[in-house]
Amino acid sequence: MKLVRERWGMVSALVFTLGLLSFCGRSSVTNTEHAALAKKWNVRADSTLIPNTIRTLQVTLDETLIAQFDLRINYGTDPLSLQKVPSSVYVTTNGLVLGSQWQPEVLSTTPLKEGIQYTVTGTYDWKFLGYPVYSQAKTYTGFAKW
Repeated sequence: MKLVRERWGMVSALVFTLGLLSFCGRSSVTNTEHAALAKKWNVRADSTLIPNTIRTLQVTLDETLIAQFDLRINYGTDPLSLQKVPSSVYVTTNGLVLGSQWQPEVLSTTPLKEGIQYTVTGTYDWKFLGYPVYSQAKTYTGFAKW
């Protein structure tokens, strides 16, 4: 700390200290099942679907130069209607997401005969040294074929 203050000044030492504190304040608990899992919605139990019909569909919601946001839909065949229906849906983030955090909040899905219509709404938070600077509402809508 003293070396930083002597070489670059008091302001730089303060920014350096805040940066170190933001890393120290983070939780060390991670989700080992999906390291980049943003949120998961369970629509129905897999046991209510016909065995061996469960598949995963992946849709890219947004892609930047350094990060990608995906929607993954687990679906299977309903034994009564013989229609494909989602069992669980989750949003993942891949790539470098330093200084930002995507927090999906609302999901809407409509299964159709040829695919699924979806809407995902959430907040994209920009942070500097771990502190929120700006929040932006994001909504992704689309259609994906089975």
